[in-house]
Amino acid sequence: MNRLVFAAFLSATLAVAQPPDGSASLRGRVSDASGHPLRKVGLTLRTAFQTQPSPQHIYTAATGADGSFSFAGLEPGSYMLSAELAGYLRQPYRATPHETFSNIALTAGPYPKEIDLVLQRAAALSGKVFDADNDPVAGAT
Repeated sequence: MNRLVFAAFLSATLAVAQPPDGSASLRGRVSDASGHPLRKVGLTLRTAFQTQPSPQHIYTAATGADGSFSFAGLEPGSYMLSAELAGYLRQPYRATPHETFSNIALTAGPYPKEIDLVLQRAAALSGKVFDADNDPVAGAT
């Protein structure tokens, strides 16, 4: 009897841990150029352009405090991913630096595809402000 209860418990646990039948998932992390995680990054995942007329699916998510994101329950197929955050350049996923964007092939199964993105600052300005006597101006912004 104990073996039967244990087997039922194990089956129920495995069923909960796996995604719905036939679905795919994607997860990853977004950081800045220094490797610090970025929170509240907007991510857009859309089905890649298809040759057949079918609706394009668009999914959105935002990163958590640790820069992580996830998409679950997706149809297997080819997708494009991009990330946006104020003060940073919009970043499409690229498998290599020479590409404009890369498609992500998602397959069904219990293990999500992992993607990490690095966002670059849109602009940075630094320097010193001097007065007419060539003295630094304190507190100048």
